Amino acid sequence: MSEYVKSFVETDNYNRLSEGVQRLKRLPKDAPRIGIAYGKYGLGKTNALDRIASKENAILMRCRKTWTKKAFLIDLGDIIGDITGRTAHALYLEVLKSLNRRPRILIIDEVDHLLDDRNNPILELIRDIYDETAIIVLFVGMEQAKGKFAKQEHYNSRISDFIHFQPVTEVDIRKFCDRYTVKIADDLIMYFLEYFPNLRHIKTLMERIEEWCEINDHDTVDLKQFHTAGLKHGLGE
Repeated sequence: MSEYVKSFVETDNYNRLSEGVQRLKRLPKDAPRIGIAYGKYGLGKTNALDRIASKENAILMRCRKTWTKKAFLIDLGDIIGDITGRTAHALYLEVLKSLNRRPRILIIDEVDHLLDDRNNPILELIRDIYDETAIIVLFVGMEQAKGKFAKQEHYNSRISDFIHFQPVTEVDIRKFCDRYTVKIADDLIMYFLEYFPNLRHIKTLMERIEEWCEINDHDTVDLKQFHTAGLKHGLGE
């Protein structure tokens, strides 16, 4: 399979997330600085978060269903570095000391794993860390995350920004397809927009298209060729 240009695609959702982070950064330290980003799967959240974390030197953690307080603190300490405590309390104190000395944005992805339990101890722990350090915290989850957070009374007054991931746009799809060496005709772009407004699916389709083009010596694919080649198999409309 031929290589595609490995450049990050700044989609509308990435820009929406980046702007939300900047809004949180502009708030004074004594203002509520917790944000929630939420939306359906396949809208580029993972890539956007990786990019934001790298750009901001943020702490990015993806929730584990198996987290205990100590397991969470160990994972957090591994990212921060130089955290050596053996007990949950010792880890907690070291994390606070480090984040007070060198504040970093804390991003918690796939927070839905924590939201089904109204009194989840990890959410309580994150709130305690936020209260003790005044760092920025950004929670990221699926479409229902905003509603589920509304039931977490102890977070209500601390949340100051909501970032809603939207369906991908025609411009997003064109940018994404431009990463590949094969050219996608306009009618196929519009087909993707109508039936596959999801970057995960488009990535799968583009890899199939590029492989098919290499085998069949094509450098452009239109909608008719796409259907004739059966490249949609397994991905229903």
